[in-house]
Amino acid sequence: MNLNKLECVLATLRHEEPEVIPNQVEFFDDKSQQKFLPPVQAQDWREALIQQYEFLDNFIVRVARSGFLMRTVEKSPDRSVIEFETGARWVIHRKPYWREYTSRPIQHPRDLDRFEMPDPDKPAARPGFTRNYEVDNMYKPNLAETSRYSGIAEDVSYFKQRGYFTTAEINGFFSGVWYFLRGFEDFLMDMVTDEGFARQLVDMIGEFNLKDAKNLLDTGIHCIDFCDDLGHNRGMFISPKMYEKYFLPWHARLAALCHSYGAYVNIHSHGNINEIMPMIVDAGIDILNPVGPSDGMNLAELKRKYGHRITFFGGISKFIGEMDSDQLERHIRDVITAGAPCGGFILREEGGVPYTMSEQNFRFYLEISRKYRREKNYQRENGKG
Repeated sequence: MNLNKLECVLATLRHEEPEVIPNQVEFFDDKSQQKFLPPVQAQDWREALIQQYEFLDNFIVRVARSGFLMRTVEKSPDRSVIEFETGARWVIHRKPYWREYTSRPIQHPRDLDRFEMPDPDKPAARPGFTRNYEVDNMYKPNLAETSRYSGIAEDVSYFKQRGYFTTAEINGFFSGVWYFLRGFEDFLMDMVTDEGFARQLVDMIGEFNLKDAKNLLDTGIHCIDFCDDLGHNRGMFISPKMYEKYFLPWHARLAALCHSYGAYVNIHSHGNINEIMPMIVDAGIDILNPVGPSDGMNLAELKRKYGHRITFFGGISKFIGEMDSDQLERHIRDVITAGAPCGGFILREEGGVPYTMSEQNFRFYLEISRKYRREKNYQRENGKG
């Protein structure tokens, strides 16, 4: 192709039809990754990653998962216990993979008097805490950086020069509270019964996130990612009015910050969030993922309503492991037909490639995805009508 992968992503973000539809294959867990990815020969993790990405035909490199520093306090083949610098602890189970949130530092409003929020402009809150990649980033090795930002600018430059779109992740504004400060159910009640306390929690996370995002943008990154899982497969965890009151202003501030750098912002939210789509678009969010069909996020309808203002990054069902080759081909063709016209679309799975998928079907999945993402005439005839 004449355009490199970075140029294809930038074109689709401008709502132009790129020469090749960008793609991002991810895996449900490290077990799935080990099953499907071939071994790599490179010694340098960045060269190894590019080998993997060439095999997958991926276009986007997440260079950093910053946010709160952490340490591993327990590790075995079956699980790890992670402690964050806020004092929150997670248990990462591996057989099967799932996260358990076992403790948070804020149990009562009075706990705020003794709680000190970490400073993203300082290397670490306490000795022993690092930028540890064990939690989710299965590609990058556990480098255990002692600084939040060391080496990120160099990595951004490396992947840009090789034609990749680069991203870095910060904490969410909704999810960030119940990941790192206060229990999920308690926080939902706080927003109803104690607005002042709830705002303090959101504002603490929000101020940290904006400082963190600015430091990452200073490295030259193309895009800031954040996770705010706002819904379940039948609807929202919170009402649209609560979203507008507590979280929309922070999302808009982050978008404005990214745009001031000429960069983009990408929100990850599972769940049926159709009710707040107009607000997400108006906030200036550039990219939404994973646009899950199992959550009732109809890609064709979303493209019709908002496709000229936001890029949809996803569309592939989390049930691809249960499909045969004919079903896989129809599904990929239908998703690309819905998403491709007029740009504003990047293909990916809503839940990562599952371990249950056969190796034969996985290879077919990659092959048929490459085919339809490059068939421009097919996309025009079947997508635009």
